[in-house]
Amino acid sequence: MKLKDLPVVDVVLGIDFGSYRTGVAVIEIAEPAKLLHRVRVVAPPDVDKEKDNFVERWAMTIDHIENFMVEFLKGRPAVVALEQPNSFRNGASTRMLTGGYGAVLYWCHINDITAFDVNTAHAKKVFCGKFEKGKLPTITRANSLYGLDLKFHSNAAKSDDDVADAIQVAWALRKDLIDSDDWFLERSKKPA
Repeated sequence: MKLKDLPVVDVVLGIDFGSYRTGVAVIEIAEPAKLLHRVRVVAPPDVDKEKDNFVERWAMTIDHIENFMVEFLKGRPAVVALEQPNSFRNGASTRMLTGGYGAVLYWCHINDITAFDVNTAHAKKVFCGKFEKGKLPTITRANSLYGLDLKFHSNAAKSDDDVADAIQVAWALRKDLIDSDDWFLERSKKPA
């Protein structure tokens, strides 16, 4: 089944796209904003760094998200919230991350999925109530809001910050759309 054939579901899909680790979260539009799914997609690098193929990793991540929509969600999200890539990284990381970000935007476009880019600082302010640097405030808020046990670790491979960021961007976009768009406001009032 093609994604275009799936119905639109009243959820916001949040993606914290990464070169290796991508956080994905799905939140209902209806009140209260239930967290339906969260996952961390890990696309490991090639053993040989000289031959590392980022396109294969992006494709693996997109395939995982697409399979989730077809098999579990059984529909396309009303909107996708993509966390904007941070430009404070080194040049190589920024190019790699923005390439993957572009691939996800193109994938959304060809599948008739509406995507919004969400600024990290804005999302954190909306989700946490104020902007605080670091990953811990987002993890703490996601844990308290949804009864999760996400952990922060200085080793990125052991940290759950990707999932917390995906929850944060989905939640922030949902709130922004409900505050500014009558269609989303009406959808938020419908029973789940």
